[in-house]
Amino acid sequence: MLAIITALFSFTSPVGGDVYEIYLDNKMAIKQYVAMKEPVKTLEIDKSLADQQLEVLYSHCGKTGTKRSITIKDGQNILKQWSYPDGGTVNTKMACKVKDLLSLQKTNNPARVDLIYSSQEIPEGKILATLVLESDSRASAKR
Repeated sequence: MLAIITALFSFTSPVGGDVYEIYLDNKMAIKQYVAMKEPVKTLEIDKSLADQQLEVLYSHCGKTGTKRSITIKDGQNILKQWSYPDGGTVNTKMACKVKDLLSLQKTNNPARVDLIYSSQEIPEGKILATLVLESDSRASAKR
């Protein structure tokens, strides 16, 4: 019986724990389970995506965090920060415009920046992805 239960759970996705998803115009680009300790993925952003939105959905064991924010950092420098209202019991996406991200390249000239999620539950913040701000290439997720 133990072997059957073990076999069943080895083919299912992780249940519980924190998970986040990053979308470009409602198309999932990245999904990661925090407990899996996967390396941070890279997402290329270019000017062809300027009219799109980047959205982040972060779930704390199935619940929305409180006092949520998304920060864009170039090393230790904060380039931009957005704050979002508490979502109650429903997980709500946090959105920002891609053109706002691309404008950081013009004003601060970073090629790579970190997308960091913070909340009351994770006050120290968690790097969700590295964004490569490109002027001409297509956007894609890389491992």
